[in-house]
Amino acid sequence: MHAFAVEARIWVLQQFEAERGRWMLWLPVALGLGIAIYFELPYEPATWVGPAVATGTAAICLMTPAGGLGRVLCLGLTAAALGFGLATWHTAGLAAPTLSRPLFSINVEGRIADIQRLPESLRVVLEAVRLKGKGAPPVELTPSRIRVSLGKGAPPLTVGDRLLVLANISPPAGPAAPGAFDFQRVAWYQQIGGVGYALAPAAVVEHGRPSGIIRTIDGLRADITARTMKALPNPEGGVAAALLTGEQTAVTKEITQAMRDSGLAHILSISGLHIVFVVALVMGVLR
Repeated sequence: MHAFAVEARIWVLQQFEAERGRWMLWLPVALGLGIAIYFELPYEPATWVGPAVATGTAAICLMTPAGGLGRVLCLGLTAAALGFGLATWHTAGLAAPTLSRPLFSINVEGRIADIQRLPESLRVVLEAVRLKGKGAPPVELTPSRIRVSLGKGAPPLTVGDRLLVLANISPPAGPAAPGAFDFQRVAWYQQIGGVGYALAPAAVVEHGRPSGIIRTIDGLRADITARTMKALPNPEGGVAAALLTGEQTAVTKEITQAMRDSGLAHILSISGLHIVFVVALVMGVLR
């Protein structure tokens, strides 16, 4: 056992020495490892843990010989601790109110932050939300953002419009089974504190314009998607919109499954920017 440990140590040292010219390139890997460790924890750590460990390992780095294995290991641990701390602080910084129970037949008013066009309906994310009706929580407990699915016959909508809709809303649901997709986690990072569906046609209270560069780009993407779906109302329109803007919500389940079975699903994954690059190159050469 002792001989095996000695051989293992020698092998590790040889690998470290072989990577000497690429030690700096391993720092982002260590940073990502710290982030991955955070997401694998079964509980939420204190925000001071990452910075405290990073400070301690950085202090040890200063006391180890430069260029030695000890210095390299300390730098890797420091990078991992920084990644862990950044993930912890980022998660804590996105804290926003979440519904504690379902609300039925509640009036939801908010400004449209995002529009997602589905094959048979429309889904909007509302911000600056106001809840009116029986059982509505106080202002300080009202979610910052709520996602609502609208039925057919929704009025023409653009990002920035203020919408009023009667809906049933509930807290974001967790994974249906251990290891399954965790929408509750995704909703946390999007600051979505409630999801639901409309009970009646929505009404535009006030037309508006998207504010900020991000909102402007999102509004432009939503407008391109809407124009594409209008020109190609069939399922082909959902694929065209996905290729142009990266918005895949309008692609039918049948087409998605067919593309997976044929090995072409990656075309949707690399859509948007990559397709625009190809189109710009072709148009530039031909013109």
